[in-house]
Amino acid sequence: MTYSGQAKSGDSGFIEQIKQGNFSGWVHSTFDRTFNIQSADQGELFTIANASLDNGPNTLVTDFVQFSDKHLAVDDQVYAMNNTLCILNKIEIKLEHAKNWNSILPPHPADERQLRNNLSAARLFIEQYGKGGGMKGASRASSSFDQEVSRLLSERSGSLLQAISSRSMQEAVRAASGLVGLGCGLTPSGDDFLVGLFAVFNMPHNPFYRYRSFCEQVASQSTGRTNEISYITLKKASTGQVRESLVRLLRDLMDGSEDSLSVSLGSVLDIGSTSGTDIAIGIVSGLELSAEKSWR
Repeated sequence: MTYSGQAKSGDSGFIEQIKQGNFSGWVHSTFDRTFNIQSADQGELFTIANASLDNGPNTLVTDFVQFSDKHLAVDDQVYAMNNTLCILNKIEIKLEHAKNWNSILPPHPADERQLRNNLSAARLFIEQYGKGGGMKGASRASSSFDQEVSRLLSERSGSLLQAISSRSMQEAVRAASGLVGLGCGLTPSGDDFLVGLFAVFNMPHNPFYRYRSFCEQVASQSTGRTNEISYITLKKASTGQVRESLVRLLRDLMDGSEDSLSVSLGSVLDIGSTSGTDIAIGIVSGLELSAEKSWR
């Protein structure tokens, strides 16, 4: 049986490859709400997501509800044909009505008063609603292993932010490398923190923008030091390509109302187990640092 569905939206580059019939690969990994494809020519991972998820780099959002019942298997052949992405004879995803999406980060504001207020509100929100166990820290009831990981995350992220504050960018690269792969989960907490920080570095007019090559240096050194799913997320974030929910959060931090900020921050905190909290802390930490007077 072939399951047929429609793509609702997706990364414009990914959509173009499919429409031109230039995409092929194989299933890399499968989950309930997503499955990943490894492309044959680039080796990069691409994601097929269900209707509940947001747009992202190398991602196609479909009208499917779940994929765990579609009998997908690792190494199933994937190919594009007739404006359709096919996974063997199991799934076909038509692209006639798919909307193009691109990750476009908002510019850093010239007037930072609203940003500073929103950063304070975001810190309080994360403290109240963020998930512990990653960058937020493990509880006292956690295992000694979890507490040690939390200690290392705090120590190494602190060293990274200090190096950036001192404009010691090569030291920052070394400190950031110590966060890669650190933590548990599909995307380790250290990686997620860096994704948030990379997004800040790539915002136009941000004081860090001229140092954004730091992000690509860290990502290039991350091969083999974390899993492939987390690596492609780091690689994309290093050039400012992040999920739609993160772009929305950045916009609301710049000049959004308290209500809109609560909604967008809540959506990010819901990502994964601790991933959303870890990313949000990376974003807020980066923006707090960029607002310091020493950067002016």
